[in-house]
Amino acid sequence: MERYQITLHSPMGPRRGTLELVNDREAVLELLGFRSTVAIRPMDGDRLGLTGDLDSIMGKISFETELTIRDGAFDSLARTGKGNMRLTGQHIENME
Repeated sequence: MERYQITLHSPMGPRRGTLELVNDREAVLELLGFRSTVAIRPMDGDRLGLTGDLDSIMGKISFETELTIRDGAFDSLARTGKGNMRLTGQHIENME
């Protein structure tokens, strides 16, 4: 399992959380004070797609992005039901 410290750069300011790539089919986003499971869509090379709904205080928010992970980091555009927002992340080393 890979973990990333993430920031969703929203119009209301940065929203920090984590992204866990659980397996080759699902990921867990802890963001906006909630934990949401999203689907992973493998793509070519270092790219993968994430799609699903994020739980929030306002209800479910549709979410879709394509990540290209290089040197343990990514910078992508998240398309959400609340608009498009930049999503950045940095790999977290395992603390075992």
